Amino acid sequence: MSRAGEDVVSAQDAPDTGSSQPEAGVSDAQNPPGRYLDDAVQVTVGDAVACALRASGRVACWGTNGAGRLGQPDSVLDSAVPLMVPNLDHVVQISASSSVCAVREGGQVWCWGTRAGGPTPAGDSFLAANTPTRVEGLEDITQVSTTHVHTCALRATGHVVCWGYRIHGVIGDGSSEGIDDLYTITPTPTTVVGLSDASQISASWDLTCARRTTGEIACWGFENAGYFGSGTTMDTIHTTPAPISGISDALEIQVSGHLCIRRPDGSAACWGDNRSGQIGIDSPELDILAPAVIHDIPDVVEIRTGDAYTCARRAVGSILCWGSNNAGDLGVNQPVNELRHPVQVVGISSAIGIATGEESLTCAIEAPGRVYCWGLGQEGELGDGNAEFHSRASPAPVLAPRE
Repeated sequence: MSRAGEDVVSAQDAPDTGSSQPEAGVSDAQNPPGRYLDDAVQVTVGDAVACALRASGRVACWGTNGAGRLGQPDSVLDSAVPLMVPNLDHVVQISASSSVCAVREGGQVWCWGTRAGGPTPAGDSFLAANTPTRVEGLEDITQVSTTHVHTCALRATGHVVCWGYRIHGVIGDGSSEGIDDLYTITPTPTTVVGLSDASQISASWDLTCARRTTGEIACWGFENAGYFGSGTTMDTIHTTPAPISGISDALEIQVSGHLCIRRPDGSAACWGDNRSGQIGIDSPELDILAPAVIHDIPDVVEIRTGDAYTCARRAVGSILCWGSNNAGDLGVNQPVNELRHPVQVVGISSAIGIATGEESLTCAIEAPGRVYCWGLGQEGELGDGNAEFHSRASPAPVLAPRE
């Protein structure tokens, strides 16, 4: 619901989808060229917001504009249609949470939204910013990963820098300051101690992990639910990177309430919180304490962890998901709350990218660049023209951006 003086952007011809029951997707016959977002090269899903990096190097976002997450003026409350982020081009990678960050050609990082990493025009680096704001001091970044607590960035040198709230040691600088509260902030990028060979990073609200060039995984932050593969669920805070036991050949690491890796042989393994079956091994155990191989998916080329579910993209172009399905998260068009084994997402056969979110939203890119989303839409983040609360049980195309 909009407030006086605020705009809610929706499609005039969007179907009435206000039901709380997950809806089916839209058929190809309803997808004429030019009506939908067709030129994406990457998609990212955050807290009630989703964004796509277009082939032009520009970024389009949809969902809530709370704290400026769409990069739009305060008069825009939310948008169920993608809006182009102004004053931002030459982008090569994006990451969304309650803020959105973009890496530009040349390695600079620009952020907007909550705790945008400023400094903002007001001079306070932790005020919200509704326009892209440069993170000072970063000139050689190859990847950024943002959460609603902190943000980390990977330098071309293999070093990692983090900034934001210090809760649970997620900054990784070896200091115990602020690890037990939600008030202590590190406002500027700070180097993670003891890590100089990182090749990829993934951050969640209480844990950050890096893949090292050796294929090993190092993580810092809160150890719980068997995160570190050590065979224990004892709560431990790591203020510097610590190795994950038994992994030496990872090609990719993804982190949320559980962890998953992808290996050179196309296999995937997950561990950690399994309360919704998100580990994918049909086990009733609540916590999986060591990496468990997920069977029957031998050709994984990308893996993503959502809040309580997991999705994997196969080399053949299909997507498999498993775990929580409360809002249609898995895109399988089945009225079940969870699935503890991989099931194929309906209607997707030539995927070139996937993104999972913090609140039951999943998006994918089908070749050559059309974006589809499914799951929970609270404030327009399904991008289907409907800003009312609703969900979709199978993929539906995201509408074309408004300039």
